[in-house]
Amino acid sequence: MIGVAVFYSLNKGKTNIAALPVSERYHNDVTAGGDKAVLELADGKKIVLDNASTGELAQQGAVSVVKSDSGKLVYKVGKTNEGSGAIGAISYNTITTPKGGQYQVILPDGSKVWLNAASSLRFPTSFAGSERRVELIGEGYFQIEKDKSKPFRVKVSPLSGVSSKPGESIEVEVLGTEFDLMAYTDEDRQAATLVSGEVVVRSGTQKLALKPDQQVVLNKQTSSLNLIDNPNVETIVAWKDGVFKFQDASIESIMRQAARWYDIEVAYSGEVKQQFKGTVPRQVNLSTLLQILEATGWVHFRIDGKRVTVFP
Repeated sequence: MIGVAVFYSLNKGKTNIAALPVSERYHNDVTAGGDKAVLELADGKKIVLDNASTGELAQQGAVSVVKSDSGKLVYKVGKTNEGSGAIGAISYNTITTPKGGQYQVILPDGSKVWLNAASSLRFPTSFAGSERRVELIGEGYFQIEKDKSKPFRVKVSPLSGVSSKPGESIEVEVLGTEFDLMAYTDEDRQAATLVSGEVVVRSGTQKLALKPDQQVVLNKQTSSLNLIDNPNVETIVAWKDGVFKFQDASIESIMRQAARWYDIEVAYSGEVKQQFKGTVPRQVNLSTLLQILEATGWVHFRIDGKRVTVFP
């Protein structure tokens, strides 16, 4: 009797989270992200793209900035800039997606970029000189127009919080290709994954050439570049096609993606050691994603406003 009394007193007030119904753990729901971004022009003017009407948004020299009927941001270069060499002063624009946002932009050379949530791309309004250079924060999928006279270079911007010292960030050089570049500050690595074509990845004095279905990873702790053959490309680029795709993923990596896409804060109450595998549309509400994960029996969740707590 004494033992029962002690056990009861020690556990009084504690709740078995797994035993509670969803209605008692999910106090609200959170909708999925969507096409949201802010464009900052060279003069500092900011345009909220998800609220902007279709059509021309701005004129910068001979370059028209247009929101297409399909919602893409398109840069159209006028005749003054096409092949004339008289570009004038180069100005830069920056497109930024918030948490819960994504967007697609067509650059002045016709190259296409898909920006994932919590990302930004800084680029010139026209590509003059001997190269095409842009700066990325977060994650982007690039479909580059081929131009042997002007290699395309993507640099991880020091504004992302990653040190700009040699060897601590990567730069990708391409001629014409498709690839994914992931450089979020809350991840322990940066990664460039080649889908087609060819790229060269540099970091400090290190340099690696990639073939399709290869990935280069920069470990932020060791500042070393590592080549990975046959990564799961479908999983890596699934976000661009509107899908969460997990392959032996930890709950921490899954929840980092969820935090960016649903604009939530994540806390942990205990350790979840299992690895997850599956595919979920990114259009579903947060509760649907979490209940699919809970169906494994390995993990449980509680939603309180924008805060999600993870339980084993």
